[in-house]
Amino acid sequence: MDTHFQQLTDEFITQRVGHYGKNESEAVGNAFIALKDGMEALRVTLDEEQLSLFRVCENAISLVSGETDRYYYVSGFKDALTFLVCWGKEHPPSEV
Repeated sequence: MDTHFQQLTDEFITQRVGHYGKNESEAVGNAFIALKDGMEALRVTLDEEQLSLFRVCENAISLVSGETDRYYYVSGFKDALTFLVCWGKEHPPSEV
């Protein structure tokens, strides 16, 4: 494979892997900002016992956020893999 084509392929794969996470809907982005702001405002009002429960919620939200990022990454990786497997084929399969 020539160097220029290899560079283009690498750039495409990198772009696809990051695409979904960088292009989430405005509503999702706004909801995340509202959640973060609300959590910060709430944190300063809680006593020690309440903070313990709050941390449970924070941990769950962090897990959801990480899994969402993983979903976006996997979706982009699937795009890149489809490109590599189906390169030059007339009708790529619906699933790889």
